[in-house]
Formats: sequence, structure tokens, C-alpha cells
Amino acid sequence: MPRGFLAVTSRPSSLLPESEFHDWYEGEHIPLRLDRLHEFLSGARYRAVDTSVSPSDATPYGPTHPEWLAMYEIDDTATFSKPAYTSLREQRSAREADVMKRLAVLVRRTGEEVGAWTQEEGGEGGIKTTGMKPGKPSGWVITHGLKAGDEEARKWAEGVVAQLNTVPGWASTRLVHVLESGETRLGGPHTHPEGKGILPYFVIHECPEEASMRAVRQAISDHGKASEQSQVEVGEWREWALYKAYPCIAHQDK
Repeated sequence: MPRGFLAVTSRPSSLLPESEFHDWYEGEHIPLRLDRLHEFLSGARYRAVDTSVSPSDATPYGPTHPEWLAMYEIDDTATFSKPAYTSLREQRSAREADVMKRLAVLVRRTGEEVGAWTQEEGGEGGIKTTGMKPGKPSGWVITHGLKAGDEEARKWAEGVVAQLNTVPGWASTRLVHVLESGETRLGGPHTHPEGKGILPYFVIHECPEEASMRAVRQAISDHGKASEQSQVEVGEWREWALYKAYPCIAHQDK
């Protein structure tokens, strides 16, 4: 089975103090996955660095735009249907259920990794990272969605990676096909207008340093202008700074 990927964005409401939000994540949510499930290979959390203005439409972000991102690499997509994993959502603790009801927004994507690229030998970056794992994790990430068919999405990713391999400081790019997604607000399901939902592909670009972000952003923009791929739409653009990369205790058999 292909490797799985999980991305969850969220934002506490005024009913949920940030200190309580972090205490729940650190003390319950993360350990239930990375300390117990061998299938989880990595896990890291990030805070948005673009919360004031949306780069796509220059309008201020509101109280339902996610401020926090958690991402996990999973051994394979079959994990998403295993009881050990599904029970985490089906049998939430009273504490977690209460926290969920006080999140202004939570957007969850489970997906299949269809491509992952790192800086080639001899490329301009010269800086290797441990990605989402402790050690020397990537300090900055850009995420966005792609609206495209399967062949078009991979072709787009391969093209932009060829461009990024000349960019100093770019570390890696990952293309994820979204298998399942959903959004809740204050614990209840939220439905977007037709045609405005979560895009079918999720892309993650990693950079070791903040200074690399501008060059990566520009390379992606230049590729889009040059490729003239009318069937590929880039949306849901966000930029994030690393909050913490967590050890996978279960995977390390510690």
C-alpha cells in the first residue's frame, strides 16, 4: 500500500484558551498517536505566519481561518481503516470531545503520498533537513492545494520541483492525493458551497530557513506562468513556521 499522510489545521475559539489547547495537544492528542501507534512515522506542528492577510485575495483572515497545522507521515493508507486508528476518533475522551466543541475550525485531510522530492545532489540548496522528524527539522513550510487530474497534478509537481532544485534553501516537496476530508466549526460539520470545498491534492514545500520562503514562492509562481497548464489550479495557499517536531516513540520501540 502507498504511504499515508494526515494533515489537520485548526484554530481555538475565544472559548478555548491557547494554553488549554496546547496542553491537550501535548498531553493527550499527540501521545495517543506517536507514543502508541507504530504506523505513525513522524509528527510535527506548525503555526501560521500569514494570519493577517491572505496572499490570494488580500483580505484579512477571519476567526475561522486555521492558525495551527499538524502533519503526520503514516506507514501506509491501510492504517486509516484499522481499529487502532479509527477508535481514536470514535472513542474520544470527555476532555477531547470538549476541546473539539470549542475549536473555531478544524479541517482534516487524510491522503495518499503520490510523490516526494528532495534537493538533488549538486542542487543549489545544500541544506538537508530531517523533515518533520526531530534532529534538524524543516523550520518553515508552504502548503497549498491543487485542483487537477491525477496526471496533471504529478506533471505539475515534477515541473515545479525542477524549478525548485535551483533555489537556494529549498529542502523538499511532497504531493498528496486527498482521500478523505472534512471541516467542523465548534464541533459541528461545516459544508462549503458547491465548487468551494477542499481541493483534491495537497502540496507541502519544506524550507530550512524563513529566507528561503520568498524564493520558493517565486519559483512556484514562475512555473505556473510558464507552464500554461489551464487544467491545474493552485489554491488554499498558507505559510507556516515550525512549532515542534515530535519523537515517534512507538515506531522507535522505546
